[in-house]
Amino acid sequence: MSLLSNRSLQLHVGTLSVRGTLCAKRSPHKVFARSHHEFRDTEPVTPGAVPMSAINKPCMAAMDAVLSELGTKAARQKPVLRVVMGDACVHFDVVQGNYSGASDRHLQSIANACIAEILGDAKSSQIVRWQLQPDLRHLLISCIDSRDTAAVTQAAKRHGLQLHSLQPDFCVQWNQYASVLPARPCVFATVNEGYATVAYAQEGTIAALSSGPCFCGDNSLEDGRQKTLLTDERTDRLLASLGQNPSAVSNFFLVTTAPEFIPGVSRWKAFGQCEVPR
Repeated sequence: MSLLSNRSLQLHVGTLSVRGTLCAKRSPHKVFARSHHEFRDTEPVTPGAVPMSAINKPCMAAMDAVLSELGTKAARQKPVLRVVMGDACVHFDVVQGNYSGASDRHLQSIANACIAEILGDAKSSQIVRWQLQPDLRHLLISCIDSRDTAAVTQAAKRHGLQLHSLQPDFCVQWNQYASVLPARPCVFATVNEGYATVAYAQEGTIAALSSGPCFCGDNSLEDGRQKTLLTDERTDRLLASLGQNPSAVSNFFLVTTAPEFIPGVSRWKAFGQCEVPR
């Protein structure tokens, strides 16, 4: 009988790079090896075109390179694979209603209808998931292109790995930090690879969400200033759409790969990005 591996391989798939971390499965902060490969999108994007899958040939090559490098550093037993998709690869939505008595099937139909309204015909290629928030009145919806999930599954098979989970980056960070957020209204945002996801939350419930391009930088102090400025703009627009005065919200939390470059004079309390999904 073969022994189970005591190691876990975390793979973060973005639109500009793929990075991986080989760590202890029961002690994820104990890191054995890291790998990081950047790539460029060689396929031009046509304005107004139907959204396509995020994992193209350059991204696939980067995934294979990271998995190969870390695979050589693993023990005899293959590590379990946990994949995080960058938020630029994911569509999010939040809808409000009275869902306390709704069945899972009904909630799935609501989620499917919302994604169809956003993406139109492109919805047919999406895998739609939902999460009912603690207040039972807000439904958090996300979807990932089925071609991307297939690409991740195929990459795992090529390297003889078992795919344990696949999650959007925002969900990983929210699961990590939600328990330490205050019950009063707050803003929780993530920024990675020039893409921001901003959520308005209260008592553990995400009530509204906005996401989109935020900055293009190199993790410098100047880039940190630009990052907060552009995230501030998106945050203020989100709060205004909810009829909220930004000055009435006193808690702003920002998760980023380089929290040390967020200016201390900004309204944001910065946290480092969690690499290991729960």
